[in-house]
Amino acid sequence: MSYFLQNLQELVASWPVEQLIYLLLIGIVGFFLARIIALLIGRQFSRKKDSTAGMIAEKLVFYGLLLLVVAIILHELDVGLGAILAAGGFLGLAVGFAAQTSVSNMISGIFLMFERPFQVGDVIRIGEDFGAVLSIDLLSTKIRTFDNLYWRVPNEKILKTDFKTITKYDIRRMDISTSISYEDDIQVARDVLLESAEREPLILGDPEPVVLVTKMADSGIELLLRCWFYKTDFLAAQTALTHNIKIELEKAGCTIPFPHQTVYLRQEEDWEKAAILEQNS
Repeated sequence: MSYFLQNLQELVASWPVEQLIYLLLIGIVGFFLARIIALLIGRQFSRKKDSTAGMIAEKLVFYGLLLLVVAIILHELDVGLGAILAAGGFLGLAVGFAAQTSVSNMISGIFLMFERPFQVGDVIRIGEDFGAVLSIDLLSTKIRTFDNLYWRVPNEKILKTDFKTITKYDIRRMDISTSISYEDDIQVARDVLLESAEREPLILGDPEPVVLVTKMADSGIELLLRCWFYKTDFLAAQTALTHNIKIELEKAGCTIPFPHQTVYLRQEEDWEKAAILEQNS
Protein backbone atom coordinates (compact mmCIF):
# COMPACT_ATOMS: atom_id res chain seq x y z
CA MET A 1 0.00 0.00 0.00
CA SER A 2 2.78 2.46 0.99
CA TYR A 3 4.71 1.52 -2.16
CA PHE A 4 1.68 2.31 -4.31
CA LEU A 5 1.14 5.70 -2.65
CA GLN A 6 4.81 6.59 -2.92
CA ASN A 7 4.85 5.63 -6.59
CA LEU A 8 1.70 7.68 -7.20
CA GLN A 9 3.16 10.74 -5.44
CA GLU A 10 6.34 10.55 -7.52
CA LEU A 11 4.31 10.32 -10.73
CA VAL A 12 2.13 13.30 -9.82
CA ALA A 13 5.15 15.39 -8.81
CA SER A 14 6.85 14.70 -12.12
CA TRP A 15 3.88 15.78 -14.23
CA PRO A 16 3.53 19.34 -15.55
CA VAL A 17 0.70 21.51 -14.24
CA GLU A 18 -1.05 21.43 -17.61
CA GLN A 19 -1.32 17.65 -17.55
CA LEU A 20 -2.66 17.67 -13.97
CA ILE A 21 -5.32 20.18 -15.02
CA TYR A 22 -6.11 17.92 -17.98
CA LEU A 23 -6.66 14.94 -15.64
CA LEU A 24 -8.78 17.09 -13.34
CA LEU A 25 -10.96 18.11 -16.29
CA ILE A 26 -11.33 14.46 -17.28
CA GLY A 27 -12.58 13.67 -13.77
CA ILE A 28 -15.03 16.61 -13.62
CA VAL A 29 -16.40 16.18 -17.15
CA GLY A 30 -16.56 12.40 -16.71
CA PHE A 31 -18.51 12.78 -13.45
CA PHE A 32 -21.13 15.08 -14.97
CA LEU A 33 -21.41 13.01 -18.16
CA ALA A 34 -21.91 9.87 -16.05
CA ARG A 35 -24.64 11.66 -14.10
CA ILE A 36 -26.44 12.89 -17.22
CA ILE A 37 -26.26 9.55 -19.05
CA ALA A 38 -27.42 7.69 -15.94
CA LEU A 39 -30.39 10.06 -15.52
CA LEU A 40 -31.44 9.64 -19.16
CA ILE A 41 -31.24 5.84 -19.00
CA GLY A 42 -33.07 5.81 -15.66
CA ARG A 43 -35.92 7.86 -17.11
CA GLN A 44 -36.24 5.53 -20.07
CA PHE A 45 -36.49 2.51 -17.78
CA SER A 46 -39.03 4.35 -15.61
CA ARG A 47 -41.24 5.01 -18.63
CA LYS A 48 -41.06 1.47 -20.00
CA LYS A 49 -41.21 -0.42 -16.68
CA ASP A 50 -41.48 1.38 -13.33
CA SER A 51 -39.70 3.90 -11.13
CA THR A 52 -37.85 1.23 -9.15
CA ALA A 53 -36.33 -0.29 -12.30
CA GLY A 54 -35.35 3.19 -13.43
CA MET A 55 -33.64 3.89 -10.12
CA ILE A 56 -31.69 0.62 -10.25
CA ALA A 57 -30.60 1.24 -13.86
CA GLU A 58 -29.57 4.81 -13.03
CA LYS A 59 -27.35 3.76 -10.14
CA LEU A 60 -25.72 0.88 -12.03
CA VAL A 61 -24.93 3.04 -15.05
CA PHE A 62 -23.63 5.92 -12.92
CA TYR A 63 -21.24 3.83 -10.83
CA GLY A 64 -20.13 1.84 -13.88
CA LEU A 65 -19.24 5.03 -15.78
CA LEU A 66 -17.45 6.40 -12.72
CA LEU A 67 -15.26 3.31 -12.64
CA LEU A 68 -14.51 3.85 -16.32
CA VAL A 69 -13.47 7.47 -15.63
CA VAL A 70 -11.21 6.35 -12.80
CA ALA A 71 -9.66 3.70 -15.05
CA ILE A 72 -8.93 6.35 -17.73
CA ILE A 73 -7.27 8.65 -15.21
CA LEU A 74 -5.12 5.81 -13.81
CA HIS A 75 -4.13 4.83 -17.34
CA GLU A 76 -3.01 8.40 -18.01
CA LEU A 77 -0.96 8.24 -14.82
CA ASP A 78 0.72 5.03 -16.04
CA VAL A 79 -0.33 3.20 -12.91
CA GLY A 80 0.04 -0.56 -13.41
CA LEU A 81 -2.84 -2.98 -12.91
CA GLY A 82 -0.86 -5.02 -10.37
CA ALA A 83 -0.30 -2.00 -8.15
CA ILE A 84 -4.01 -1.13 -8.34
CA LEU A 85 -5.06 -4.63 -7.36
CA ALA A 86 -2.58 -4.75 -4.50
CA ALA A 87 -3.71 -1.37 -3.18
CA GLY A 88 -7.34 -2.36 -3.63
CA GLY A 89 -6.79 -5.52 -1.63
CA PHE A 90 -5.25 -3.69 1.32
CA LEU A 91 -7.80 -0.90 1.09
CA GLY A 92 -10.71 -3.33 0.90
CA LEU A 93 -9.46 -5.19 3.95
CA ALA A 94 -9.14 -1.99 5.96
CA VAL A 95 -12.53 -0.66 4.88
CA GLY A 96 -14.16 -4.02 5.52
CA PHE A 97 -13.12 -3.98 9.18
CA ALA A 98 -13.94 -0.30 9.62
CA ALA A 99 -17.33 -0.31 7.88
CA GLN A 100 -18.92 -3.71 8.37
CA THR A 101 -22.36 -2.18 8.93
CA SER A 102 -22.16 -0.08 5.75
CA VAL A 103 -21.07 -3.07 3.68
CA SER A 104 -23.90 -5.16 5.13
CA ASN A 105 -26.40 -2.40 4.32
CA MET A 106 -25.01 -2.15 0.78
CA ILE A 107 -25.36 -5.88 0.15
CA SER A 108 -28.88 -5.79 1.59
CA GLY A 109 -29.69 -2.86 -0.68
CA ILE A 110 -28.58 -4.82 -3.74
CA PHE A 111 -30.84 -7.72 -2.69
CA LEU A 112 -33.78 -5.34 -2.21
CA MET A 113 -33.22 -3.72 -5.60
CA PHE A 114 -33.24 -7.02 -7.47
CA GLU A 115 -35.78 -8.91 -5.36
CA ARG A 116 -38.11 -5.88 -5.41
CA PRO A 117 -40.52 -6.77 -2.58
CA PHE A 118 -41.75 -3.18 -2.84
CA GLN A 119 -41.35 -0.27 -5.23
CA VAL A 120 -41.08 3.49 -4.97
CA GLY A 121 -44.52 4.80 -4.02
CA ASP A 122 -45.63 1.61 -2.22
CA VAL A 123 -46.90 1.82 1.33
CA ILE A 124 -45.08 -0.59 3.63
CA ARG A 125 -45.39 -1.55 7.28
CA ILE A 126 -42.30 -2.24 9.40
CA GLY A 127 -43.25 -3.23 12.92
CA GLU A 128 -46.01 -0.82 13.93
CA ASP A 129 -44.94 1.98 11.58
CA PHE A 130 -46.35 2.79 8.14
CA GLY A 131 -45.04 4.95 5.32
CA ALA A 132 -44.69 5.50 1.58
CA VAL A 133 -41.36 4.54 -0.02
CA LEU A 134 -39.52 7.55 -1.43
CA SER A 135 -36.35 5.84 -2.66
CA ILE A 136 -34.41 2.58 -2.41
CA ASP A 137 -30.71 3.36 -2.15
CA LEU A 138 -27.67 1.18 -1.58
CA LEU A 139 -27.33 1.92 2.13
CA SER A 140 -30.89 2.74 3.20
CA THR A 141 -34.50 3.07 2.16
CA LYS A 142 -36.14 6.48 2.51
CA ILE A 143 -39.77 6.52 3.67
CA ARG A 144 -42.30 9.28 4.31
CA THR A 145 -44.72 8.49 7.12
CA PHE A 146 -48.40 9.46 7.06
CA ASP A 147 -47.75 12.25 9.55
CA ASN A 148 -45.19 13.65 7.06
CA LEU A 149 -42.00 12.57 8.79
CA TYR A 150 -38.82 11.60 6.94
CA TRP A 151 -37.85 8.04 7.93
CA ARG A 152 -34.50 6.51 6.97
CA VAL A 153 -34.35 2.74 7.48
CA PRO A 154 -31.05 0.83 7.02
CA ASN A 155 -31.43 -1.85 4.36
CA GLU A 156 -30.02 -4.53 6.64
CA LYS A 157 -32.85 -3.89 9.13
CA ILE A 158 -35.48 -4.25 6.40
CA LEU A 159 -33.97 -7.47 5.11
CA LYS A 160 -33.87 -8.98 8.62
CA THR A 161 -37.35 -7.79 9.65
CA ASP A 162 -40.77 -9.06 8.68
CA PHE A 163 -42.52 -6.29 6.79
CA LYS A 164 -45.73 -5.97 4.80
CA THR A 165 -46.22 -4.22 1.47
CA ILE A 166 -49.69 -2.76 1.91
CA THR A 167 -50.12 -1.62 -1.71
CA LYS A 168 -48.49 -4.57 -3.49
CA TYR A 169 -51.75 -5.67 -5.14
CA ASP A 170 -54.48 -3.56 -6.72
CA ILE A 171 -57.30 -4.74 -4.43
CA ARG A 172 -57.37 -5.28 -0.67
CA ARG A 173 -59.75 -6.74 1.88
CA MET A 174 -61.36 -4.67 4.60
CA ASP A 175 -62.62 -6.16 7.88
CA ILE A 176 -65.23 -4.19 9.84
CA SER A 177 -66.34 -5.68 13.14
CA THR A 178 -69.45 -4.72 15.09
CA SER A 179 -71.71 -6.26 17.68
CA ILE A 180 -75.42 -6.46 18.51
CA SER A 181 -77.22 -7.26 21.73
CA TYR A 182 -78.52 -10.73 22.52
CA GLU A 183 -82.12 -9.50 22.09
CA ASP A 184 -81.54 -8.48 18.45
CA ASP A 185 -82.18 -10.67 15.40
CA ILE A 186 -78.84 -11.89 13.99
CA GLN A 187 -80.21 -12.37 10.48
CA VAL A 188 -81.54 -8.81 10.37
CA ALA A 189 -78.12 -7.48 11.41
CA ARG A 190 -76.35 -9.62 8.80
CA ASP A 191 -78.69 -8.34 6.08
CA VAL A 192 -78.02 -4.77 7.13
CA LEU A 193 -74.24 -5.25 6.88
CA LEU A 194 -74.46 -6.94 3.48
CA GLU A 195 -76.81 -4.33 2.05
CA SER A 196 -74.61 -1.50 3.34
CA ALA A 197 -71.59 -3.02 1.58
CA GLU A 198 -73.50 -3.66 -1.64
CA ARG A 199 -74.82 -0.09 -1.78
CA GLU A 200 -71.40 1.47 -1.22
CA PRO A 201 -69.90 2.27 -4.69
CA LEU A 202 -66.31 2.00 -3.43
CA ILE A 203 -66.81 -1.64 -2.38
CA LEU A 204 -66.26 -4.29 -5.05
CA GLY A 205 -68.93 -6.83 -5.96
CA ASP A 206 -66.35 -9.47 -6.90
CA PRO A 207 -65.23 -10.94 -4.55
CA GLU A 208 -68.62 -10.62 -2.87
CA PRO A 209 -68.92 -9.19 0.66
CA VAL A 210 -69.52 -11.74 3.41
CA VAL A 211 -70.72 -11.45 7.02
CA LEU A 212 -69.48 -13.86 9.71
CA VAL A 213 -70.82 -14.44 13.22
CA THR A 214 -67.53 -14.62 15.08
CA LYS A 215 -68.22 -14.67 18.80
CA MET A 216 -70.81 -14.71 21.57
CA ALA A 217 -69.13 -12.18 23.81
CA ASP A 218 -70.02 -11.02 27.32
CA SER A 219 -72.02 -8.03 26.13
CA GLY A 220 -73.36 -9.16 22.75
CA ILE A 221 -72.98 -11.08 19.49
CA GLU A 222 -69.95 -10.05 17.44
CA LEU A 223 -70.23 -9.84 13.63
CA LEU A 224 -67.49 -9.38 11.04
CA LEU A 225 -68.03 -7.84 7.59
CA ARG A 226 -65.38 -8.72 5.00
CA CYS A 227 -65.37 -6.84 1.70
CA TRP A 228 -62.90 -5.84 -1.00
CA PHE A 229 -61.89 -2.47 -2.46
CA TYR A 230 -59.25 -0.83 -4.67
CA LYS A 231 -56.15 0.07 -2.66
CA THR A 232 -56.48 3.78 -3.48
CA ASP A 233 -59.94 3.95 -1.86
CA PHE A 234 -59.03 2.63 1.59
CA LEU A 235 -59.75 5.66 3.78
CA ALA A 236 -62.81 6.79 1.84
CA ALA A 237 -64.33 3.29 1.73
CA GLN A 238 -63.69 2.57 5.41
CA THR A 239 -65.14 5.90 6.55
CA ALA A 240 -68.24 5.73 4.35
CA LEU A 241 -69.03 2.10 5.12
CA THR A 242 -68.59 2.43 8.89
CA HIS A 243 -70.81 5.52 8.91
CA ASN A 244 -73.56 3.83 6.89
CA ILE A 245 -73.49 0.64 8.98
CA LYS A 246 -74.04 2.64 12.18
CA ILE A 247 -77.03 4.45 10.69
CA GLU A 248 -78.63 1.37 9.13
CA LEU A 249 -78.29 -0.74 12.28
CA GLU A 250 -80.10 1.93 14.25
CA LYS A 251 -82.86 2.10 11.62
CA ALA A 252 -83.29 -1.68 11.81
CA GLY A 253 -83.71 -1.49 15.58
CA CYS A 254 -80.42 -3.22 16.37
CA THR A 255 -78.60 -2.12 19.48
CA ILE A 256 -74.83 -1.81 19.56
CA PRO A 257 -74.05 -2.97 23.11
CA PHE A 258 -71.44 -1.60 25.44
CA PRO A 259 -69.68 -3.52 28.22
CA HIS A 260 -71.82 -3.64 31.36
CA GLN A 261 -72.00 -5.54 34.63
CA THR A 262 -74.91 -6.45 36.89
CA VAL A 263 -74.34 -5.69 40.59
CA TYR A 264 -76.52 -7.32 43.29
CA LEU A 265 -76.83 -5.50 46.64
CA ARG A 266 -77.65 -7.35 49.86
CA GLN A 267 -79.22 -5.80 52.89
CA GLU A 268 -77.61 -6.16 56.33
CA GLU A 269 -79.94 -8.96 57.44
CA ASP A 270 -79.06 -10.91 54.29
CA TRP A 271 -75.39 -10.78 55.26
CA GLU A 272 -76.25 -12.00 58.78
CA LYS A 273 -78.25 -14.94 57.39
CA ALA A 274 -75.38 -15.83 55.03
CA ALA A 275 -72.92 -15.76 57.94
CA ILE A 276 -75.13 -18.03 60.07
CA LEU A 277 -75.56 -20.52 57.22
CA GLU A 278 -71.79 -20.57 56.65
CA GLN A 279 -71.14 -21.27 60.35
CA ASN A 280 -73.72 -24.06 60.45
CA SER A 281 -72.23 -25.69 57.38
